[in-house]
Amino acid sequence: MASAPVFHKTEQPWPQWPCDSEEEVEAVEVVQASRKGTISVPISPGSRLYERAFSTETKQCSVSSHVVLQCGGLVLANGNEEQKHETYSEEFDGQKWDFFISHNWSVKRWQKFLALCLVWSGKKALIFCVCAQLIFFTLVSTGILPVTHSQIDGHEISIWCVGSCLVTYAATFLEHHEVLDLLGIPGYRIFLDKVCVDQSDDQRKRQGIQSITAFLYHSEALVVLYSEIYLKRLWTVFELTTFLAMKPEGQLVVQPVILGPVAVYFVIIQCLRIPEMFLVPMAHDQLLSLELLPALGAYGIMALDLLSLLLGSVFLRRWGCSRSGMAEQLQGFTFEAAECELPADRLEILGAIKELARREGLVPRDASTRVCAESFERLVHEIVPKRMAGAFRLTGITCQIACLMSLPSMALVLDLSAVRLRSLRSTQDAGLLLVMEILQDAMFEALMPISIGLAGIVTGIKAGSCCRDFFSITCCFLLLVLGIWVPGANLMPHLVSYLPGSEVTQVLLLGSILTAQCVVLYFLYFDRARRWLCS
Repeated sequence: MASAPVFHKTEQPWPQWPCDSEEEVEAVEVVQASRKGTISVPISPGSRLYERAFSTETKQCSVSSHVVLQCGGLVLANGNEEQKHETYSEEFDGQKWDFFISHNWSVKRWQKFLALCLVWSGKKALIFCVCAQLIFFTLVSTGILPVTHSQIDGHEISIWCVGSCLVTYAATFLEHHEVLDLLGIPGYRIFLDKVCVDQSDDQRKRQGIQSITAFLYHSEALVVLYSEIYLKRLWTVFELTTFLAMKPEGQLVVQPVILGPVAVYFVIIQCLRIPEMFLVPMAHDQLLSLELLPALGAYGIMALDLLSLLLGSVFLRRWGCSRSGMAEQLQGFTFEAAECELPADRLEILGAIKELARREGLVPRDASTRVCAESFERLVHEIVPKRMAGAFRLTGITCQIACLMSLPSMALVLDLSAVRLRSLRSTQDAGLLLVMEILQDAMFEALMPISIGLAGIVTGIKAGSCCRDFFSITCCFLLLVLGIWVPGANLMPHLVSYLPGSEVTQVLLLGSILTAQCVVLYFLYFDRARRWLCS
């Protein structure tokens, strides 16, 4: 195992790069298993890696967010770099890019595609899906839209809400960029390195790479597609720390790449709830009295649904283990130990860090390379964890993603409720019954992100043993069953019928439970509430 490089004074610098002052002569002693050498790490006078401004020769290009998401994120895959630049990049003479995407090319393209869908489409998908559910809920409950009947026990079935939710989700989450592009609505201006930097000419390629800091400075926000290798690679950490050094209050969007596939997986498996509505009766005694084939269908679809939730618990545990190890990864980071394919890149990055640290006032003007590197490492150790708090919160999952993961089950609850409200139209004095039904729906809807948040907490337990993993996955599975599967299950009894007291008392009780759920949601997902709780 190679020992850590040691910065020290030397009398002669490495002849390839002159030093940035006559008094300052520094070197890095790199001790490796196979060789030992001494090379200088001065600031290269030909380098512009630390400059905020573009050179007159630099070709400033951008790529539309619509293009980035086309064909499942085709431009995010490795290969055909020269063709990507010629086909997708646009010369851009503006002053600002909307987003600078910082990522690792070794991460699979579909993971990055789904992660970017969460960043740019997640909120739109959530809003449009909720609106579609409410519209169809109203149409079904008022009797405008028809319902069908189960062949098992004859109960009324509505799939309008869940069906519209799935169609809207697919259209807005996965394909909204195509629709906007057809309508002529421009996307965000994006900097994506291999697309925006000319790969066909070595000189122009070097000019583009040398302008990375300028691209960072002129970007409104930095999107970090976080993976387990992100903090191990020198270039990505350089991009992150340079952005924070130049723009301490700049917008930092951290999106773990694993959460995109996990969120889509939970939506897909909840499609199993639709056949469950037709195959499973509404009462336990009817389930027990089914004949062989209907019973196999009912038990089989429920077992498949629960097994898919168990697999989802394993995926969440994987994300939790990655999240729990991030603190150690951050605290142990050093630029010397970070992975870099080309030794020349490491030298140039260290030289750029030296000048950037001095210019941004992180160190005195005469600080050594080691002191400058340590100032950037402090950004990783102290500032990065705080700025990443939006993604790596207590639950490990934002409230928006938790709601996206449970959208079909939310729609299923509304479908069941719409059928019950449909039958109340002919009931006299149904005002309080209507209020109770709506409060019950709101309770079930709030329970889903709460259960996912609690599942995120238990899956974030530090990895260490098989028993710990088994406990974490089991607790997560039980929480998901309670919060996602039970509220929309056909066998779930009508909660209002089990509440004690008069109708007014029941309304007050349901309102109190819903209020308590809102408080739990606030403390689970919002940083300000947790800071108040811990103070």
